[in-house]
Amino acid sequence: MLKPADLEVQTDGDFRFIEVGQGQAIVPLHGLMGTLSNFQGVLEYFPEQGYQVTMPELPLYDLP
Repeated sequence: MLKPADLEVQTDGDFRFIEVGQGQAIVPLHGLMGTLSNFQGVLEYFPEQGYQVTMPELPLYDLP
């Protein structure tokens, strides 16, 4: 079972994200009060189906 704590959060400039799998990209977006752990099922299922899941970490409290 894939756990979000086991995933490496990557950084590109000001953006933080997780990438899992290879293939056509899927970018699910979470809403307010959402966390990466809410998408454990997505991060497990779609890479097994041949997709690359790119999950951005959206800022909540660090906006100017």
